[in-house]
Amino acid sequence: MTTTAAKTDEVVEACRAYGHKDIIVLSGVPATGKTHVAKAAATAVAGHPGFVRRTQFHPGYAYDDFIEGLKPLETGGYAPQDGVFLEWNNQAKRDSANTYVLLIEELSRADIPSVLGELMTFIEYRGETFTLPISRAPASVASNLVILATMNPRDRSALEVDEAMIRRLRIIDCLPDMDQLSEVLHASLSVGDQEKQTIIDLLSDVFKSCETEFPDLYQNEMPFGHAVFDGVRNGHDLHALWHQRIKRVLYRPQGLRHPFADAIAAKFPWQFSADATIPNKGNQP
Repeated sequence: MTTTAAKTDEVVEACRAYGHKDIIVLSGVPATGKTHVAKAAATAVAGHPGFVRRTQFHPGYAYDDFIEGLKPLETGGYAPQDGVFLEWNNQAKRDSANTYVLLIEELSRADIPSVLGELMTFIEYRGETFTLPISRAPASVASNLVILATMNPRDRSALEVDEAMIRRLRIIDCLPDMDQLSEVLHASLSVGDQEKQTIIDLLSDVFKSCETEFPDLYQNEMPFGHAVFDGVRNGHDLHALWHQRIKRVLYRPQGLRHPFADAIAAKFPWQFSADATIPNKGNQP
């Protein structure tokens, strides 16, 4: 079994064991494969992709979008309108024979308590009814609805999550993983076996050096994960990736630098040449 498959199985198991009362959250820095694993796990839990609905939170995402709000009528005035959660929740209630999954991507980019509202309590207490604030209709969370989410632990909303919210989350860490890095590169690299292994070893060393130099910060502050190298075919792709993406994350405008910038640059030879095989330690881009 691959490491990615094992992580997917871990998420599926958590959904089946705790999805009736908790939000299952995959937490990790960008490009650690959270979305890939979450989509695969959601389909496995639901049994069919037709029973999975995806939504993505963002800074402007509000209670109105998720639970219910008001929509303008052509004839004038307003009427209550179900949000994403309420629509999917009601569909799950009408089809109790199947398991439904709501997959929330980028959970931590929105104001989580504000968006969830009453669900802060009633995701756990599925048998209890609450009154919706706009329509005044009674509502409850379907027993056959699983809420699965992904989040970046560096997002401001994630940093501000209080104990009340933490108690409603069951968090599974998705860290940069060298076995998954090897899986990704073995699948995409189109070079000879010896060069392929050299590339895998050098890129693994990028992560290992950061973990060694910044042991307390590595889990939540590593600026990217293994999946940033998904689709890389050769050194030319790595050279482009450095200049088009990685360098932009490490060296921000106005002289801002990521704390890992020097450690990553010292271990990434392709910043200087598409044909590089030996890290240029101590050089800057």
